[in-house]
Amino acid sequence: MTWNYRIVKKEYPDEIVYQIHEAYYDKGKKKPRSITKNPVSPFGETIEELAEDLEYFSEAFKHKILNYPEDFPWLMK
Repeated sequence: MTWNYRIVKKEYPDEIVYQIHEAYYDKGKKKPRSITKNPVSPFGETIEELAEDLEYFSEAFKHKILNYPEDFPWLMK
């Protein structure tokens, strides 16, 4: 299983929010199979690791925005 960071759009009655989640893919699949329940924050045990994680976060802007729950109806069951 592989993963990357993805932007996820969530619509609520009074607002729309965009957050970054980890998205997980089955081998060979191009569409994510699942995402983390909660959004994630940049992390590093050193300043260099934090900078590297921020670079990975910026990669999320190069991918299609995912819509929750429309793109993951099976997670709602």
